Order: sequence, then C-alpha cells, then structure tokens
Amino acid sequence: MDKNQLRRLARQARQSQQERDRLSEAICARLHDLEAFRQARRVLWYVGARDEVATRAAITSSLTADQSVAVPYCVGDDLRLFDLQSTDELVRGAFGIEEPAEQLRVDSDRNVTPEQVDFVIVPGLAFDLAGGRLGYGRGYYDRTLERLREGTLRVALAFECQIFDRVPMEPHDIRMDLILTERQAIDCR
Repeated sequence: MDKNQLRRLARQARQSQQERDRLSEAICARLHDLEAFRQARRVLWYVGARDEVATRAAITSSLTADQSVAVPYCVGDDLRLFDLQSTDELVRGAFGIEEPAEQLRVDSDRNVTPEQVDFVIVPGLAFDLAGGRLGYGRGYYDRTLERLREGTLRVALAFECQIFDRVPMEPHDIRMDLILTERQAIDCR
C-alpha cells in the first residue's frame, strides 16, 4: 500500500474512532506513567486537533507540574517551537491547529530549538510496530526530529486503530522510539 492509500485508510479509521475523549485520557495516562516523561525538563507537545489524540488537558497538567512545555507552530515550510506558559496563549492557526498567538512569538526568550528538548510527543496518521510513522505529508516533524539531541525520546500518541502492519518509510522519515495507545505501550527501539 502506498503512502496516500494508507493516509486515506488511517484517516477513515481515526475518524470512526468512538469515545475519543475517554481513549485520549487513557493514552495520556499511559504517557504520565513513563519515568522518562516525568523526568523530562522540557517536553515538546503537539496540540491535538480534529480527530487526533487530544492533548490539551495533558499539556495543562505538564504546565502545572512545573514541566517546561514547548509547542510547535508553522512558518512557511518550517516548524518552530515556542515556550508555552499557559494554554490561554494558544489561538487557532495554520491548518486549524492551535498554536501560540503571533504577537507572543516575537519574544526571542520564548523561542525553543529542537536541541533544547528532552522528550517529544509526536502526532501522526499511521504507525507500525517498528516505529514507522506516516505523517500528513509535509515533512514538518521529520525535519524537526532530525535536529534533536541524540537520546531524546520520540513518543507517538495514537489510537489502536492507527497501528498497521507496515508503514512505508523513506530515508528521510524518522522512526518513533515508543508508541502509546489505549491498549499498549510499543517499544520500537
């Protein structure tokens, strides 16, 4: 199956997922059980949109636990990272995804580089047991993930319906270290 066929299939599976909020809570609880997550000083979160695993409540939890939170936003073909202080700083932006308000991004003290991140939570459409990830096709995350410090954990949050036998991978595609679903933690290392 090629990437576009798999994207369609994965979107359909995710859109038909029942009880998304309850399952998202279970997936995020599994994340909070990870020692590496609890020890991370700066976590790069994605802000869940549409039918993705919802992350907003978990982001709020990280902020109240005194964990430094970075969130992405798009500038052209690049993903930039922002030091989030409160979820009140998020507004609907590119692709309908919540991101930091533009007037806050000019503060250079709030810019974060991928090298400053200890733990990354990655979205995607489809995953396989070897850590293969199929994103939305623009390469934003792959370009950012390749700049992480060695040893930085890359963790995908996904519904069980997003796990496939094989995800087509190209040389520039970055594999996940862990995939957390409502049923399992898949160690891909």
